[in-house]
Amino acid sequence: MAVPLLTAMADWYCPNCGITVSAPVPPPGQAKFHVCGSLHGLTAPLIRAGVRCKVEAEERQDYLAGEIQAAGDDGKPYMAVRTTYSDHDDLAVNAGLAQARLGDLRERTGRDSARGSPRGACRRAGLSPRAGTRPRAGTRWRGLTRGMD
Repeated sequence: MAVPLLTAMADWYCPNCGITVSAPVPPPGQAKFHVCGSLHGLTAPLIRAGVRCKVEAEERQDYLAGEIQAAGDDGKPYMAVRTTYSDHDDLAVNAGLAQARLGDLRERTGRDSARGSPRGACRRAGLSPRAGTRPRAGTRWRGLTRGMD
């Protein structure tokens, strides 16, 4: 078992808000991030000390159409944080968020609650929601049992 005695440390800074941090170097392909007050509270990367670049938030330019998108403290939706170096760009994308409402779940599954009670399905089938096997008064049996033709 190998035990590291020394940890490589690096200095990191944010060109927008001026925060500086001394932290361990992350593995290749990973970066350090922070919540940047100058970029409207979005999560932005920290840059190694001595590297010149520009970090900016990109507003979403298309219509939201009811989607949930990461918004800054100014209420505008932002789709990404772009870091522009002299030779390349890095992009931290804020993907749209999935959402569901309990009403949508009821319509698709025929269930009244997240626990899975099939009351809605029983009511639509004309069965008693309590017993689940007897037809309600004034309704016909619809042949919901299988194998009993």
